Amino acid sequence: MSKYDGIHPEGLLLLAETQFRDSKEFYDQHKPELHRLAITPLRQIVEGLTEDLTALDPQMNLVPSRIVSRIRRDTRFSNNKRLYRANLWITLMRPKSPETLVYPCLWFEMYAVDAHWNCGICIYETPPAYMAFVRQKLGDAAEAQEFLAAEAQVRAAGALPEFARYKKDRVTNVSPELLPYCNTKQIVFTFSSPNMALLTDGRILDELRRLYRAYGPMYRILLRWAEEYQTIS
Repeated sequence: MSKYDGIHPEGLLLLAETQFRDSKEFYDQHKPELHRLAITPLRQIVEGLTEDLTALDPQMNLVPSRIVSRIRRDTRFSNNKRLYRANLWITLMRPKSPETLVYPCLWFEMYAVDAHWNCGICIYETPPAYMAFVRQKLGDAAEAQEFLAAEAQVRAAGALPEFARYKKDRVTNVSPELLPYCNTKQIVFTFSSPNMALLTDGRILDELRRLYRAYGPMYRILLRWAEEYQTIS
């Protein structure tokens, strides 16, 4: 089993204090400690799940240093000029490029200030044209049946969809189960938990493994659709 040092209360408190102080001096002074208590364990999570995630998608980017977020924020294009964040995440998807932004994405995110974590699956930066393609796929009976079976598995694991409905429905002549997915601007499922104790030991790896396995059929559908969409766009 891969080494996992755990994310403990002292690490969460230090992250929260770093954000509260918003001081480069404080961050530089505590940077090694922040990496040891927060960044390193997140990278260890990636290493611990590498075998499972490679089996799901051999092309997924699993280089820990590239897919674990930084504590220092990029404020150049944001109205929020706070320098440091207290939430950190892992982004699990194929390498991004301007041509491949519709690839599906798995993630894990933890929040130090309001003490919870979540884990989900989505299409990263969903363009409207891709959602039009999704509506077309859901209009096919076989595709719709496969999607709903995968959706049921995601829900059974405890993850819920997050809809961003259009002001006016794009599609009305589908089943009630498909209607929300045919009229949303995004595809997102999120599992959220306040149980931060899981992060202190290997139990978080077991829980993420359970969730990512449940997301597997949905991931494969979204990946197939993404590949089909990119051949025609």
